[in-house]
Amino acid sequence: MPILDCTVTTCHHNVDERCSLDKIKVEGDMANTTEGTCCSSFKPRKENRFMNVTGMPDAESRVECEAHHCKYNEDCKCHASNIGIRGSNACNCRETECETFTCSC
Repeated sequence: MPILDCTVTTCHHNVDERCSLDKIKVEGDMANTTEGTCCSSFKPRKENRFMNVTGMPDAESRVECEAHHCKYNEDCKCHASNIGIRGSNACNCRETECETFTCSC
């Protein structure tokens, strides 16, 4: 599984720039650039809401990927060794993106 770094600190699942989910989904089936992708697993963090976290999230996550033009996409799974999701001030999933996306076109 790839190592997942996430700078989307406004996401409910983000704990110390790691995703607390064991699997995320990247959308962007027609993307030719990183801006055409997004993390559809994004969930906005609510203000004044405490998270029930019993430990640190694992650095490795499974990544389902719909960005068919990405060179790391094999059978809708990401095979990059390290994946970065960015969008530090995101309010919705469309304001996030997979910074690892590399077009194979």
